[in-house]
Amino acid sequence: ALEAAYRVGSVVVKALVANWDQYQNELPR
Repeated sequence: ALEAAYRVGSVVVKALVANWDQYQNELPR
């Protein structure tokens, strides 16, 4: 269960990092 959560989390983190410029402007400051 922990490994699956880690895999999902790493995918989300990679997506955030890959699209950070986009998300940065959309997130409230």
